[in-house]
Amino acid sequence: MAVAAASRGIPTLFLSLEESVARVTRRLVSCRSGVPYRRLADGLPLAEEERDEVEQALAWLDGLPLDVLSVETLKSLDEETVCGAVAAATAAVVVVDHVQKVSTGGESRQYGIERVMNRLHAAALRDRRVVVVCAQLNRESENERRAPRLSDLRDSGSIEIMARKVLLLYWPFKHDATRDRYEYQIHVAKQSTGGTGVVDVRFRAETGTFWDDPAQNIRS
Repeated sequence: MAVAAASRGIPTLFLSLEESVARVTRRLVSCRSGVPYRRLADGLPLAEEERDEVEQALAWLDGLPLDVLSVETLKSLDEETVCGAVAAATAAVVVVDHVQKVSTGGESRQYGIERVMNRLHAAALRDRRVVVVCAQLNRESENERRAPRLSDLRDSGSIEIMARKVLLLYWPFKHDATRDRYEYQIHVAKQSTGGTGVVDVRFRAETGTFWDDPAQNIRS
């Protein structure tokens, strides 16, 4: 999502609270070049054509208005540091991955996440920017072997309440071995400016790449 925005010339910040800048960069290069991520991560020898693809991908990424910050840069994942980084950003799009990594103190975890979401929401409104907040789901959908719902968002209902749009990713094959292994679904569970439904996409695990099928429409 961050690359999609940056490739349109929109200044974008990807705030990784889980992975290093090097790992994020390898993932982006893999997505762009088609060279499997594991081969890049393990430093395995590449064919000349693959090396050219990687170099071209790096050059392309270097030309994008995309910045990546990680825990290495932030030094801490506490609420003040993470929310402060978002508030101080000048990018028009900020992606936070993911909110459950933010440490909150004092009261219950639910109220802590609610406070974080309030601060991120306020920063988005104040600076008229898009803040994409990635979040984990609880285990209910796994236990019940079904697609995720809004109520499955982990830790706090404020994630659902504050969001203008909620996209839930689902892998049907995990619960039904007769389904296509490479078929994924994006459930548009909430959208304040439009309808909801399901978007069918394909996934290539080796490069972490999703793409949609133009022949398929959004299902309501």
